[in-house]
Amino acid sequence: MNALLGSVLGIGIACSALSAVVEAQPRACATRPSSGGAGIDEASFVQLGGIEQFVTIRGEDRNNPVLLHVHGGPGVAFSAFSAEFAPYEADFTVVQWDQRGSGCTFGRHGEATPDVTLDRLASDGIELAAYLRSRFDDRKIIVLAHSFGSIVGVEMIRRAPEHFALYVGTGQFASFAATVDAQIARLRESAAGDAELISQLDALAALDPKGLQKFGAVNRLTQSRAPAVDVAFMQGLQSRAAEAMSPKELADWQAGRQAFTPRLLQQIAGVDLFATAPRLDVPFVVIQGSDDWNTPADAARAYFEQVEALSKDFVLVEGAGHFAHLSHTPQFLSALRKHADRVFAP
Repeated sequence: MNALLGSVLGIGIACSALSAVVEAQPRACATRPSSGGAGIDEASFVQLGGIEQFVTIRGEDRNNPVLLHVHGGPGVAFSAFSAEFAPYEADFTVVQWDQRGSGCTFGRHGEATPDVTLDRLASDGIELAAYLRSRFDDRKIIVLAHSFGSIVGVEMIRRAPEHFALYVGTGQFASFAATVDAQIARLRESAAGDAELISQLDALAALDPKGLQKFGAVNRLTQSRAPAVDVAFMQGLQSRAAEAMSPKELADWQAGRQAFTPRLLQQIAGVDLFATAPRLDVPFVVIQGSDDWNTPADAARAYFEQVEALSKDFVLVEGAGHFAHLSHTPQFLSALRKHADRVFAP
């Protein structure tokens, strides 16, 4: 189940590779006090939704716009991977949040973590945004939401637009059925002359488009077709995970995914942003990889075209896959800066 969800929603990190840990100093989940001066580099457990959740804040100038990364997965917390986001820290105060049931937050609460639901995750994110505004001169927050995180991020914006300056989605989710249908369409495009694949795709037509059986079958067919850029990124992340986290932290990182992904997957199957979030009262931007097999650009664009927002922009990053914000950082940052400058212009 986790491997399948990884394919469609961007976990993209094999548990077997992560299990081969090396000796590492336990530092990923350590708290750090707020630093002095213009820059900021801190880590702490923040009370959100009745439990302590791990949050890191890093940037070269704390007066820069606050960028809240809502990670994918479920369960793929990025707080340990500060190097991946270092290029963003010159222009933004970057916030990493280990969501309820994920990463260091799971390490604090374990399988006893209460209320690991999409509804509660969105509420937690809104509480975090209010906390960040209290820390940073009441400035509104930019949400950068990836993959599964785009379900959470859109709901945060829909419920509490007053806290947010801008929404940026990448690996943007639209609906469970739309994602599966777009994957099938891409498979058919690649099936010329492949009678076996065509037969397999034809057999899928009778399955429930919102069912996990069809979801699983489609993802078994797409797993071998991940673009080389995503394969390289995931392999690099596997290596850095064992270097960035202690054995216990890494075990907790994996265990959170294993404990709560099946529960969340049942909820994700019912998500349809076309129906639940047709309007967002902030500027809405999608920066999408052209070669994303997990959340295909066609489905993301269909949702983008329907959404009513204060302003909209769809940016296609050519050659990027599911991790455009980390594999094609210069192109992604250029688009992000442009929109951030626009919403924060004096």
